[in-house]
Amino acid sequence: MNIPHLCLLFSLIVQLSCQQKSDKIIRASIKSEVTTIDPHRSYDLVSNIIVYQMYETLYQLHYLKRPYTLEPLLAKEMPSISSDGMVYTIKIKNNILYHNKDNLFTEKTYVKPQDFLNSIKRIAFKKTDSKGWWLFKDKIVGLDKFRQNANTIEDFFKTPVSGIIIPDDETIIIKLTKRYPQFIHNLSMAFTAPIPNEAIRKFSNNLENKDVGTGPFELVSIDKAKEIKLKKFNPYNSSVYPSTGDREANERKLLKRINAKLPLANELHFRVIGDDNLRWTEFQDNKLDFVDIPAKELDKILDSTGDLKQKFKKEGARLDINSSLIFWWLAFNMKDPIVGKNKLLRKAISHAFNMNKYIENFYFHTGRIANSLYPPGVPGFTPTHKYPFEYDLKKSRQLMEQAGYPDGKGLPVLEFNTRRDSERHIIMAQYVKRELNKIGISIRIVVNSFKEFLAKAKTGKMQLWQGGWLMDYPEPENILQLLYSKNANGGPNKTSFNNKKFDELFESYSVSNDEFKNQVSLKEMQKIVIEEVPWIFSNYTIHYHARNQKLKNFRFSDLIFNFYKYLEK
Repeated sequence: MNIPHLCLLFSLIVQLSCQQKSDKIIRASIKSEVTTIDPHRSYDLVSNIIVYQMYETLYQLHYLKRPYTLEPLLAKEMPSISSDGMVYTIKIKNNILYHNKDNLFTEKTYVKPQDFLNSIKRIAFKKTDSKGWWLFKDKIVGLDKFRQNANTIEDFFKTPVSGIIIPDDETIIIKLTKRYPQFIHNLSMAFTAPIPNEAIRKFSNNLENKDVGTGPFELVSIDKAKEIKLKKFNPYNSSVYPSTGDREANERKLLKRINAKLPLANELHFRVIGDDNLRWTEFQDNKLDFVDIPAKELDKILDSTGDLKQKFKKEGARLDINSSLIFWWLAFNMKDPIVGKNKLLRKAISHAFNMNKYIENFYFHTGRIANSLYPPGVPGFTPTHKYPFEYDLKKSRQLMEQAGYPDGKGLPVLEFNTRRDSERHIIMAQYVKRELNKIGISIRIVVNSFKEFLAKAKTGKMQLWQGGWLMDYPEPENILQLLYSKNANGGPNKTSFNNKKFDELFESYSVSNDEFKNQVSLKEMQKIVIEEVPWIFSNYTIHYHARNQKLKNFRFSDLIFNFYKYLEK
């Protein structure tokens, strides 16, 4: 064969090889820059998307079952729990290998019980500045004492936690200070991903850009503001494709890959794309494999039956609609001397806000108006519950007068902080400004990047803002803890809400297994929150995704971050 023919053949082989490789790459987007890939510091949605591909925990949510069900991941089985609910005995799997991107190890290194002790210590260690400390504070015997006494890396290793015992090479025993039925959910969160001694020592406990996980994908490159690339971790053996699922999983034929070795893709590419319309354009250009459909474009993209228009189907797109456990509200700073100290003013603002129009303008079909403190699918939610703050300008003006600010006279300009600096968030803030101008309230809009917003939220430097929460697990305790007074001052209680009766009910509820008593407590806590108005309830989210028809096994859940390991093309 002559040289030109050889060159042509070689070129075709290279092209086919590249094509086959690209078919195994999942291309996705994230909406803003990643703040950190340290599993003990990450707690925002965007960063968690990356973290959960690299790091794993003792337990995970079953991918194909609803209601959500926990199952073992790095644990061999579900924990053995003592009769009083205060001692958890956990067996871990053998031969779970760590990634070794930074040549951290000189030989193959496997997960051991000590690494889970390190993980819980990192949560408590002040210099880690873990966003998960509030979840473990006062929960584990001796952990708070460790936090007080461990100030250096040497202290970290030398200072014991009396409530965590390692009797052998495959067992970890955790003793709680009090009954806490939700504790097992904590063990499914990235805060509890195992970390080996070597990583803490070599990197001086700084894992901001490090990958020392056991997950299905390992880090290739990271530019937090542009793109993160991950590749398949070939020795991965923590889990396989599910062998069971619910009715929807069977109807959608999502069980074709039973017990298949994971992950099914070779690479994951995440691009930072903040603009909704640009993400949709990139999807149409086959540069993304799935995308959340921009809310304001739904009417153009869906037909009268609620399915994708034929134009998009012919281009190879398919529609997925999934309910969500994301809850949105407008928040007040309860420490603020103006809005925080005047309940009548907060109620006036609540009645001045046309929430139906707000949702119609900014969420379209993706927003369901919120009527309860508990999102649908969470115990305590009642579809018929009536939220009392309906749009009523007459009532709002009456309350403004009772609050001491008739027609807004005497009221200083209030500040509304945006969550992001995107056009959509600025327009949303302008809508808030126009609504409140109707009752004489002047608003100054402060535009923040998401990173700036998180920093302000942590330090309590905002007056009014859009609050939101993606639930970590489907239990009411996870939303209620956002209003528990001991979770203020840097914790998840960003409003600094402080109500003695609410706290008493929350503390009782969080340790109780009495179903009737719990239902009464949930109603009472909701009643208190509605009366005191730290939040104005807005909406629950519904997800509309378009996906490439070549993308298989797709079932979106905003609670299951590690679902990428199940995807293939």
